[in-house]
Amino acid sequence: MPPELINAVKERVDLGHSDESIKTELVKAGYEEAIISQVLATAKGKVSNIPPASDHTDSDLPGVSELFKQSFKAVLGRLDLMFLLFVPMLVATLTFIFTSDNPWADNPEFNLVSGIVSLVSGLVYLLILLSVVYIVSQSKEKKISVSEGFSWTMKHGLGLVWVMLLTSFAVLGGVLLFIIPGVIIAVYLYLTQIVYAKEGVKGMDALMRSRELIYGQWMPVFLRYLGLMLIIILLSFGLGLVLALLLTPLLGSMGDNSLIQLAAIGVWDNLINAFATLFGLFVGIHIYQSLAKTKPTYDAVAGQSAKTKYKVLAWLGPAFFISLMVVMFALYQADPERFDSETLEVQMDSFEAKERAMELRLEETIEIDQNQL
Repeated sequence: MPPELINAVKERVDLGHSDESIKTELVKAGYEEAIISQVLATAKGKVSNIPPASDHTDSDLPGVSELFKQSFKAVLGRLDLMFLLFVPMLVATLTFIFTSDNPWADNPEFNLVSGIVSLVSGLVYLLILLSVVYIVSQSKEKKISVSEGFSWTMKHGLGLVWVMLLTSFAVLGGVLLFIIPGVIIAVYLYLTQIVYAKEGVKGMDALMRSRELIYGQWMPVFLRYLGLMLIIILLSFGLGLVLALLLTPLLGSMGDNSLIQLAAIGVWDNLINAFATLFGLFVGIHIYQSLAKTKPTYDAVAGQSAKTKYKVLAWLGPAFFISLMVVMFALYQADPERFDSETLEVQMDSFEAKERAMELRLEETIEIDQNQL
């Protein structure tokens, strides 16, 4: 039993809360009857030897190299998931590439079809991503099939999407407070998706459960994430360079075909993105399993004060963009010509002309100085 939960219940007992009200609160938080009875007994002093509150130590978490090995091996064991993540985004990328530069670019029907293809590809990718989150979250216990993952997503996908949105909003709210708070919050909320799929903790509570797990271990988690990210970047850059050297003669033999070159880049980028997404999820489940050893259940009572702060941050992000859109709309209504495409083009040409004039003046000044010398 988490010591924090016992202490929170003991506070309520001391304040005069009835057993029934405490039980109701804990049931809503997702605790089982057996655990609730044990916690109440411990809080009332009927059970001795209350475990002292303790944080994880750095040694509880696998090191960067161990996390990399475990997660890389896990990705190789589920290449089917990587392929599923890869295909829809590749379709969307190739559709965009071949739509932007072809003889039918100005054809409305063609653009409509390409837009529908891109939209469907994005929706299919989201469906697959939600299923993969669940499959990976259960990977420590058993191997979940793709069909089981899709079945779970049909029932719980909207809840997971909501958790993703709340996480993004909270991080964005932190970024608006001079960047650094956003980085701090992003690390605390790293496990929200895993928490929802693994424990069924919903909404803002999923964010608080992720924070609860990482609290006291922020720096070790951040350093591991940073180290793994650097490894992935270096590997992708190195492999990309090797592939570029190998494929350059082949692409050169095809002539000056920019579409083929862009398509090749698109294939590589989406392959790396699919690998990184799956790899990151497996890293997340390894970190979750390690941190959950001493915090096996969510203490909804202890995190109430932090929950209020995160709610404010989650509102701050979208409120900023809504305010920005309102301001832009008001400016457009006040002076529509300022936002006219031709006006913007003239302003850009004027800016470039001024920039070039400054360069010429600088060159003349340098030339005069050289002549004087």
